Amino acid sequence: PLHVSAHCLKIFSSSRFSYSILQSDVARALHSTGVAFKEDAILNSGYRIDLLVSIGEKEIVIEVDGPSHSIGRSKKQNGKTMLKHRQIRALDNLK
Repeated sequence: PLHVSAHCLKIFSSSRFSYSILQSDVARALHSTGVAFKEDAILNSGYRIDLLVSIGEKEIVIEVDGPSHSIGRSKKQNGKTMLKHRQIRALDNLK
C-alpha cells in the first residue's frame, strides 16, 4: 500500500549521517569557487548524497567516498556503495 511505501521512504531518508573531514574539505573547495551546491541533499529516491552541485540547469552529484567505501585496500567499491550509485543513476536520473 501507498502509506507503507511513504513510511518506508520517510524512515530511509531520515537515517543518521555523519560528515567526514574529506567531505568538508571538498565542500570548502567548492565554496571557494563560487559554485552553488547543497551539502547532504536528499534526493527523490530518499538517498542522501554528499554534495549536489547546480550549474545552470544541470545538477551534478558528488559523493566523497573515502576508504570505508572500498573493499580492503583495493580501489574497488564495496557492494553497498555500488548499489547506492546504481540506484541514484536509475531512480533519480543523476550521474
